[in-house]
Amino acid sequence: MSFKISCLLILVLALVACDKEGYNYDKYLNGEEVIYTGIVTNLKANPGNERVQLTWNPSSDPSITKYVIYYNSRRDSWLYRLMAKQRHRY
Repeated sequence: MSFKISCLLILVLALVACDKEGYNYDKYLNGEEVIYTGIVTNLKANPGNERVQLTWNPSSDPSITKYVIYYNSRRDSWLYRLMAKQRHRY
C-alpha cells in the first residue's frame, strides 16, 4: 500500500512541476539571436620550452574569418585571420 501511495505522489509531483515557463528564454537574449560557429577538429597541443604549438583542422563553417587564441587568463590573445581562399577549403 505504501509503495502505491509513493508512486502516486511522485507522479502528481512530476505533473505539477512541469510548466511552459522553463522554455521562455527570450528575455535572456535581449532581442538578439545567438549563433554559434562550427568547431575545429583534431586540436593538438605540443608543449615546448615556455611555449606551446597548437594545430587543428579548420572548421568547415564559411562564416569564420578568424581564430582567436586566449592565454594568461584571457589577458592576452593571439589572432589568426583567415584568407578568403582558406575559408572555403574543406
